[in-house]
Amino acid sequence: MSKEKDKSGQISTSFFIDIIIFVSSYFPLFLILLVKDIKSGLMCCTLKIETNPDFYLCHPWWSFGLFGISFLCLILLIFLRKYLFSSDRGGRSVVLISCKRVRGDMLNFTIPFLVGLIGFNYESWQQTAAFLIFMFFMFLFLRKDESIMLNPMFLLLNLKLYRVESQRMAGERKETVDVLSIGDLVLSESIVKIKQVRGVSFILENSKT
Repeated sequence: MSKEKDKSGQISTSFFIDIIIFVSSYFPLFLILLVKDIKSGLMCCTLKIETNPDFYLCHPWWSFGLFGISFLCLILLIFLRKYLFSSDRGGRSVVLISCKRVRGDMLNFTIPFLVGLIGFNYESWQQTAAFLIFMFFMFLFLRKDESIMLNPMFLLLNLKLYRVESQRMAGERKETVDVLSIGDLVLSESIVKIKQVRGVSFILENSKT
């Protein structure tokens, strides 16, 4: 997958990585929709939950399918966090000249939650298709706005996005790039290692002081 630099020196993430990050951010939403699809009593439903015969899932394919995909993306995100940040191999050693926390407007991510909580259920395939089309365009909007990396689930994983200005050695060209860091990033005289995988730049955890 190709990676392209923009005018500010940032590196665009690959389409596949963007999908994983976007879908994982809506794991709570699909969990909410799964819970909303549980009915009780004698209502006509298509799937019986074996552990309790009084409860049913009315639309198991959609409920389990979308929840399962978002859960898988979240697991991949957790795995990548553990694997990438714990490695001390590769990367380039730099000195951080400046760093600034990148904060975004959470409204862009919360709109689908409002739709799911208020006006959506799995009653018909038309509703489900319309909701998926809505989510698809939300993905395109966020990707075009370069807001994918402001995934709210990053907060639960203690991942924070910073815009840093770095330099390998004195006199060399300075570079500005957005990086992910576990926890707060503090400037110091020490050298840190920045690594890049599939367009995502991050600071190795064991190189921070």
